[in-house]
Amino acid sequence: MGGRTASVERDTLETKIRVSVDLDGTGISRFVTGLPFLDHMLDQVARHGLIDLTVEADGDLEIDAHHTVEDIGITLGQAIARAVGDKSGVVSMMKLEDNPVTSSPPLVTATKMVCTERQWARVHTIRCCF
Repeated sequence: MGGRTASVERDTLETKIRVSVDLDGTGISRFVTGLPFLDHMLDQVARHGLIDLTVEADGDLEIDAHHTVEDIGITLGQAIARAVGDKSGVVSMMKLEDNPVTSSPPLVTATKMVCTERQWARVHTIRCCF
């Protein structure tokens, strides 16, 4: 890892989480969460965002997935915030013409994520047919 990278660990009574991110990666990912669907969704973030992402989680899955999912989200958010640093060079805008999409029928889903210092994110999704 180099550049915009970070690693964060979170230990609670219910979970032990380790997350590493490289925002300038190539989409390489590795997940050990015990939750296959969550692994799949995290893989999509890494692959399509070209973010190298490692998530290792040991949680109380015998009780419920809630704590594991929640603590992974918190830890991932902290790691991304640390990797972004002072936010220099971050642009909060996407032009569809700069991102050619080929599909049949042509359908584009543009997603804009607005991250703030708060522990939440607002996601805007626009579906467009051309």
